[in-house]
Amino acid sequence: MAVPKKKTSKSRRGNRRGSNGTLDAKLPHVLIDSKTGAYKLAHHIDSDGYYKDKKIIEKENKKPTPNE
Repeated sequence: MAVPKKKTSKSRRGNRRGSNGTLDAKLPHVLIDSKTGAYKLAHHIDSDGYYKDKKIIEKENKKPTPNE
């Protein structure tokens, strides 16, 4: 069984744990859409249904349901 010869210091332990990028992930990458000026996440479809200047999703006009 592998046993460490010396105690790992807090600094070395923190350096090893910090390399996974969790300290850099404070906010998602938010862009401003060039057409509408609205905020959107990178690599996501915007509110109009466009992705990379191509129409991906058509908006549906939902019919109102009768209240019974």
